[in-house]
Amino acid sequence: LGLSNIKLDITPPPEQAEPGTIEIPVAPLMSFGGSYRPEGSNFSFAYIAIPLGGGGVSTKNSGIPAKNLINNDFITVDATAEKDAHRIGLGASWQGHQKIKLGFSAIYYQDNLATVASNEDFSSDQKISYEMTYNEYLFGLKYQASDNVFLSGTYQPSVIPRYKLKIDIGQGEQVSDGFDYRPTKFGLGLRVNLNKYLTTFIQYTRELWEEGTVKGRPPLASILGVVPVEFLNTSNVVMGFRYQDDTKNRYFFAFSHFPANKGEGLSDENGDVVLTGFSADDFEGLNRQHLAFGYQRKLKSRLLTAYLNYISAQNKGTLGSPGEGEYKLRVILLGSGLRF
Repeated sequence: LGLSNIKLDITPPPEQAEPGTIEIPVAPLMSFGGSYRPEGSNFSFAYIAIPLGGGGVSTKNSGIPAKNLINNDFITVDATAEKDAHRIGLGASWQGHQKIKLGFSAIYYQDNLATVASNEDFSSDQKISYEMTYNEYLFGLKYQASDNVFLSGTYQPSVIPRYKLKIDIGQGEQVSDGFDYRPTKFGLGLRVNLNKYLTTFIQYTRELWEEGTVKGRPPLASILGVVPVEFLNTSNVVMGFRYQDDTKNRYFFAFSHFPANKGEGLSDENGDVVLTGFSADDFEGLNRQHLAFGYQRKLKSRLLTAYLNYISAQNKGTLGSPGEGEYKLRVILLGSGLRF
C-alpha cells in the first residue's frame, strides 16, 4: 500500500502559451500477491494483482498548455482526466538443477483513459478516451556461477495491443480501432554477495522499439490520423546494493536510467507532421532517472517493507518539431508492505 505525488511542468515555445503544471497531489496505490511451493517439488508459483485507480482516479487542472487537435499549435486549456487500470500477473519457476532455475510469467493489462479539455475559443469541449487490453510474457533463467555470484537473463517478446479510440472535438464522436506497440526486451543481470552483509547487483536491458514506427501508434498519437511515431531503440541500466546487519534489518538502494523511447518527430517544409514524437502525456518519451530506497525487517514469520522512490524525467523538442516545448516530470512514491 502506498501513496504517490506526481508533478509535470510544461513549457511551450515562447509566445505560444504560458507555462503550466499538472499535479496529482496524492494518488493511492495498492497491490497484493502471494507464492506457493508444494513440499518436495521443484516447481513454485506466484500471483500478483495491482488495481491502479480502480473505479477511476480523476485529475483536474487549469491553464495547461496543450496541442490544439485542429492545427497542432499550443493553446491554454482546462482539463480533466480520469484513469482506470488493472494488472493481474501469474508466474511459475522450475529448478531442475541445483544451480539453474527457469521462470515464466504472464501479465494481463487493462488501461482506460478519458480526458475532457475546454477553452474559451472551443465551440464545445474536446473529449478523448480509449480502452486497451493486452498480455505480456516474460521468460527468465538464473544461474549460480559460484557460491557468491549469480547470473540471470530474460527475454520478453513484443506485443501489439489493440485499443478503441473515441474522439469528439465538436464535430460528432468518431470511433476507431488502433494498435499500440510494446517492444521486444533482452535483459542481463549480475548479483554478487561481497560478504555476509553486503550484496551488489546490476541489470542491463535492451528494448527494441523501432519496429513500432511501422507496426503501431499509441492511442493519443493516433489523434493525428495515420502519421507514424518516431520510436527509438533504448538501453537502460539498474544498479544498487543490499545491506543486512547482524539483527533483522535490511537496507536497499538502487539507481536506474531509462532513455526516451521516442524522438521529437519530424515536420515537412509546409509544417505538416511526417513523424510524431514525444509529448507531455508520454512517460516513456521522457529521459528518466530513478532513485529507490528501501528497508525491511523480519517480524517473526512476517516481513515488513518500507520504500521511497523518486523519479525525475525530462525532454525538450526544438522549435517547429512535433515535440516542441520542454517537459519536466517529478514523481515521489512512498509505500509499505507486509509479507505473511
